[in-house]
Amino acid sequence: MMTANCPTCGGPIEFKVGSSFLIVCPHCRSAIARLDRDLKDLGKVAALVETESPLSIGLAGRYQGKSFRLTGRAQMRHAQGGVWDEWYAAFDDNRWGWLAEAQGRFYMSFEQKVEHLPPFENLTIGEAVPKLATPLVVAEKGTAHYASADGEIPYALVPNSELTYADLSGINGVFATLDYSDDKPVLYAGKEVTLKDLALDAGGAQLKPEKKVAITNLGCPKCGGSLELRAPDSTERIGCPYCGSLIDCTQGKFTLLQALSSKLEKPLIPLGSEAEFEGVKQIVIGFVKRSCIVEGAKYFWKEYLLYNKALGFRWLVHSDNHWTYVRPLQTAQVKIGPKYATYNGQSFKRFQDAPASIEMVLGEFYWKVAVGETVQTSDFVCPPLMLSSERTTYAATGDAKASGGEIAWSLGEYVAPEEIKSKFKLQGIPLPTTVGACQPNPHLGWGKLWALGVAAVFVLLIAMMMIRPDRTLVDQEIAFPAQPAVKVSVSTNPGTSTTPATPGPETPPPDAGAVWVSEPFDVNPRQKIAITAKTKLNNSWMALEGALIDETKGEVLPFDVNIEYWSGSDEDGSWSEGNQDGYMYIPAQPAGKYVLRIEGHWEHMTSPSSFHLVVEQTAIDPVFLFLTLLGVSLLPIFKIIAKFMFESGRWNESMYGPKSSDD
Repeated sequence: MMTANCPTCGGPIEFKVGSSFLIVCPHCRSAIARLDRDLKDLGKVAALVETESPLSIGLAGRYQGKSFRLTGRAQMRHAQGGVWDEWYAAFDDNRWGWLAEAQGRFYMSFEQKVEHLPPFENLTIGEAVPKLATPLVVAEKGTAHYASADGEIPYALVPNSELTYADLSGINGVFATLDYSDDKPVLYAGKEVTLKDLALDAGGAQLKPEKKVAITNLGCPKCGGSLELRAPDSTERIGCPYCGSLIDCTQGKFTLLQALSSKLEKPLIPLGSEAEFEGVKQIVIGFVKRSCIVEGAKYFWKEYLLYNKALGFRWLVHSDNHWTYVRPLQTAQVKIGPKYATYNGQSFKRFQDAPASIEMVLGEFYWKVAVGETVQTSDFVCPPLMLSSERTTYAATGDAKASGGEIAWSLGEYVAPEEIKSKFKLQGIPLPTTVGACQPNPHLGWGKLWALGVAAVFVLLIAMMMIRPDRTLVDQEIAFPAQPAVKVSVSTNPGTSTTPATPGPETPPPDAGAVWVSEPFDVNPRQKIAITAKTKLNNSWMALEGALIDETKGEVLPFDVNIEYWSGSDEDGSWSEGNQDGYMYIPAQPAGKYVLRIEGHWEHMTSPSSFHLVVEQTAIDPVFLFLTLLGVSLLPIFKIIAKFMFESGRWNESMYGPKSSDD
């Protein structure tokens, strides 16, 4: 410990950590740097902004097996608005840890010795930093100012000085910052942590008790309407719900920034409403109306900003009466390609790319929101989820090294309108008439159900075949002999009856045919009878007039099997028509003794003809099988068609719709 007197006010100051470089005098709030031989005043430090942080200087903890104590704190103000805290942890092994706190989240990092870090202007938002052992993606690059500080700090913090930095994102919570404050960049790397990870009750130290921040009521500087601040430590801008004026509240008072004359739109969910998401209650503190222009048409949607002290900020997006609950992601968790993005092993198809502009603002916001503010958005869908990115470009500031910016990824999950109505206890809610970008398809799963139904039919048929297998009743080659010809007399003088007849052509009588009768066979009940006649016909025909005769009852069941087959060739090549085989199915008959009688007719009956006859009783009736499969398939086929129509409706709303889809 080193004790001294403040060179500005003379008050006593104590450097409790041997490696600390700067202390903020508790008496006059001067930033006092410890040099080799004396102390130097680097300037006055503004008072800290009151936040709901559970941390405090002097708090002890343990991280990765090493004890530490919080010795100092700096408050950084982002160039685009917003304040975050950096706590400085002095470890027992003489290391310093940087514990960043922003929007209820904590990041512990340590200085890393890395050579040949890229210059600030060479970093590209959304792309990996080269030559690092751990893959890290640039999530943000920009500038901030040291707004305030307290306690002991391990470097020369100059009040209100500018910090040029790049925040990097890795997988599994890995986090890093490139600090460009000096000539040579410095890398601080670590990961996101929880208070439990930091064991902040070690050594009897206690977190600050939770401080209930009362809702602050102040008046709008334009219309005088009462404004309620529900997140006073985080709020940068307020949109007055009465007159629409945009108000800055970063300097401890309300300052009118922009008085808007456009007609205000009343939010469907009132500001101040509460609902449970992610297992905790969240309050609606802000409402924005946004728009984008796609192919010359302007589209609008609304976004509600939700707040919970433990979770931070979330969004509820209302578009075409569809709802999506949105939470932030780390940039490195998403891999993006020309048509797809991947997150957590899932593939998301590109849906939309467009600049999104703010049209109207009501309530509180954690950044310097402004009407007309525009960001470049990209959406990728894998229903019921949606990946979205917002890319913001900052104007060059300070020494204009390069323009900065950031990319923020989020994951949205579809919420049914009825659920929104129930959660917020709304009286009524409009229902969608279109397909939402990430709305789940209600017709999914029918393909699998259809496959199961078809499989069940075949299992049933196989079981039937095993219980009552096919039986062959007749399997025989049948040869019909040539039919005798008759002479047809033709008169030489048709006008007289006395002229003797002369022999005419020999042809079989038109009703004559060859007959074959089978041996008796047994027929089982409740089984179809299949009759197959196989021939070697070519450019000819055969007609079989059959009858199934019940010998016991004398009942006759007639049937016909007609076969014809023609073939040849012409200038277009070979051709054929018909079939050389014939088939007939007879309905199930009562059990008993039967015979089969077949009378055959064929084109050249003066020549013999033959065919192979097979008669079977089968458990599988093709007609029954077809009708059964059709019955099983009707609803699934309808649902599968409905599924594709639903998806067509979804992608018709996308700039990467059916005409450009590769699916």
